Amino acid sequence: MSAKMVSRRGIMVLLLTGLYFLSAAQRTVVSGVVRDALTNLPIQFAGVYFKGGNGVNTDSLGRYQIQTDKSFSQIIVSHVGYKSTIKNIVNGKVQTLDVELERDASKLTDVTVSSKNRDRYRNKNNPAVELIRKVIENKNKNRNENYDYTEYEEYEKLQIALSNVSDKVTNSKLLKKYSFIFENRDTTKMDGRVLLPVYMQETLSKNYYRKSPYKKKNIITAQKRVDFGEYVDNSGVKAFLDRLYEDIDIYDDNIPLFTNQFLSPIAGIAPNFYFFYIRDTITDESGQKLVKLYFTPRNTNDLLFRGTMYITLDGNYAVAKLNMFISKNVNINWVRDMHIVLDFEKNPDGRFHLSKSDVLADASITKNKDGGFFGGRTVVFKDFKINSPRPDSVYNGPSQVVLETSENKSDSFWVSNRLDTLTT
Repeated sequence: MSAKMVSRRGIMVLLLTGLYFLSAAQRTVVSGVVRDALTNLPIQFAGVYFKGGNGVNTDSLGRYQIQTDKSFSQIIVSHVGYKSTIKNIVNGKVQTLDVELERDASKLTDVTVSSKNRDRYRNKNNPAVELIRKVIENKNKNRNENYDYTEYEEYEKLQIALSNVSDKVTNSKLLKKYSFIFENRDTTKMDGRVLLPVYMQETLSKNYYRKSPYKKKNIITAQKRVDFGEYVDNSGVKAFLDRLYEDIDIYDDNIPLFTNQFLSPIAGIAPNFYFFYIRDTITDESGQKLVKLYFTPRNTNDLLFRGTMYITLDGNYAVAKLNMFISKNVNINWVRDMHIVLDFEKNPDGRFHLSKSDVLADASITKNKDGGFFGGRTVVFKDFKINSPRPDSVYNGPSQVVLETSENKSDSFWVSNRLDTLTT
């Protein structure tokens, strides 16, 4: 390489570095880890918000990153069962801020229903129950199917990892070809369990909906997955995973998960099976007023969820955000833990549509429940359009079409079109 080329490359690196720091200096970027003050373990799905602004949830390692162009001086960190805390930040700076949350005994993380609790809790004249009944009454108009036409791009990422893999499996001659996988087994941990990524598939598609005459059409434009050759039936794996990780529609009365039907917290009969508690009223970055509503099963052995949802106070009573998980008492064969996070975005008409769905599950595959697998399905929706009819030719034909070129996409294509990030 000539000295002239090295010089040019050096100048480019300096320019890019300068532009990066110049851009970062104009934004407030805060990142860190949220931990339990007692156990020092990371807290998943803790809410981290700019005070009076937008927010994010921590990942499975308790990590978060939040950024804004606006002027904020504090962040709020909260999670069900913990005391919320407010931390000062420096506006316009890139900074690291780790947070420890203290447990709050006054906030229920699991509810054991006793006769005393039943005497105290009433649906009648309960503001939380009255609010959830408003949500139930307005369910139909908040569905996408309420529009005459919708269309959007969809990105799906499905990942599977083994957890706490024994040395016997690691040293197996059958898996010798895939020894590189085991070299990365310490890179990701969740609640003390070592995760070993072994399978991933990605799909990009375009989706069209017409109300009358009814038609839904899914056109798969790109797909990519791990190929284990003759060792694994990839088509069979995909069919199995698609059955386990079905689409989540919170407005349905029943939500299918792992071949079971869970009752939605906004099902018509939900007030008979759930406790509801109003936790707070907030205003998001767009000025939308939301009610933070906590829900938990009356009977923790039933196929129900517990968690937090945010309800709009605009007359539509739509779900703007949802974070829920199954009770530890629920017996679903080998499933040990499962979380669902749904994010919604506002449409031009003021209503909300699903913008991102995350389903995470930890399951055991052995009797001693030490080893197992961890699966995650992320779906991201982009360019959501309403009431923009297309020619009949777009809706005609089979409900799903796979383009012949869908599996021939380059790595650069995925880098440019992937709607979510990948871990190393």
